[in-house]
Amino acid sequence: MSRRKSASVITIAGGDCFGYAAMTAIKNNRGVVVHALVRPWGKKYHHAWLERRGKVYDWQTMTLGNKKPVPVATFYRIYKPTSIIRYTALQAAKNVLKYQHMGPWD
Repeated sequence: MSRRKSASVITIAGGDCFGYAAMTAIKNNRGVVVHALVRPWGKKYHHAWLERRGKVYDWQTMTLGNKKPVPVATFYRIYKPTSIIRYTALQAAKNVLKYQHMGPWD
């Protein structure tokens, strides 16, 4: 997995977390899209996931991993998110149209 440094935040190549979170929420009209900085390995990077009924649905876990959602508390303990911004499915849809991309928006 290649990484590109940008100030103190790195970019992880190979993921579609913003698209996965936004489109899953919009398609199902449920859940909360979450954008944040995470630091599971000590380096910060931008990440997005969907929260619904106490579970986290994120691209890496649902597409590459065991394909099962992770409890919110477990996910937060591992990924250590900061600068958290939450969007409803409707807010996510409006932001996709407004900015013409899947995120991050703010």
